[in-house]
Amino acid sequence: MLDFFCSWALHVKLQEEPAKRVVQIVDEVLSKPITRMQDFDQDSKLGALMNFRPFFGELDRFLKENDLPRIIATDIYEHQIFTNLYVDIIGDCPLSSKDTDKAFKVVESLKVKRNHEPNPITDANPQMFHFTYDWTFTYKNGQSLTLPSTHSVGMKDLRGS
Repeated sequence: MLDFFCSWALHVKLQEEPAKRVVQIVDEVLSKPITRMQDFDQDSKLGALMNFRPFFGELDRFLKENDLPRIIATDIYEHQIFTNLYVDIIGDCPLSSKDTDKAFKVVESLKVKRNHEPNPITDANPQMFHFTYDWTFTYKNGQSLTLPSTHSVGMKDLRGS
């Protein structure tokens, strides 16, 4: 997954080998009907992908193996800052499987964008920082499905006391 996420901004067509696992995950989950958020299993492989868990797990392992600072993979605040910047970059780079040998079976493309709008999770927890990413999957039939992924972290005392 680390290769896939690192390549996303540069290779928006799913031609790279790491994309094969992502295609399999998306096809496995989205080949079943999902019409509302309750139909989506957040604990599925796709839910993990949307929460960037495989990415940060492999990134942490890579940083550790190469004796590099691991703060962006281990500190939740640094993790979120990095994720926001990363999503801002890939938000302009929707993934397409059109005309590639790594094509999705049911999805034409996917994109992720930061969502700054309040939602039930953010409204119910005003004492926390919230980061919501909307993952939009465009099906081959032209319809699209947007699934939010909200990350919440407690307020950090920025004064250092």
